[in-house]
Amino acid sequence: MQTALDLENPHCGYAPQDAAIIAEARAVLRRYMIHRPQITSFTTAKDYLRTAFAGEKQEVFRVLYLDIKNRLIEDHLAGRGTVNHTPVYPRELIRRALEVGASAMILAHNHPSGDLTPSHADIVMTRKILDVAKPFDIAVHDHFIVAGDEIGSMRSAGLM
Repeated sequence: MQTALDLENPHCGYAPQDAAIIAEARAVLRRYMIHRPQITSFTTAKDYLRTAFAGEKQEVFRVLYLDIKNRLIEDHLAGRGTVNHTPVYPRELIRRALEVGASAMILAHNHPSGDLTPSHADIVMTRKILDVAKPFDIAVHDHFIVAGDEIGSMRSAGLM
């Protein structure tokens, strides 16, 4: 299974020894993903996303597509943007969900600024994705914001 991690540059502007650690963490994550892990808890999702977003200097939007048992089908890199914005198109996310046979999605993006607070645009986009997914019976479990080692949940914050 190919993932967005296979296509990313592990160096991300870090010193060579740090880049090597990031590359190794991503290699471990790829080996883990071969077994189609279940993402059944906030803790499991946080651990996975913390590694997936390690070292990102730009805002990146990922979608974890899950099967009916919440096993990971695909970690999809849906967008890469600037330091504070990534364009995301709800219809493209749903199209991909249908292509891979996903029953559910976990949305996630990072805030390189380190601020976990969802922007107004984050909230509006999440609601659009929820609206587009509903007619297809695709659950959107959460939208996580990653800021360094901290991870916030829009569902826990009552924004979904």
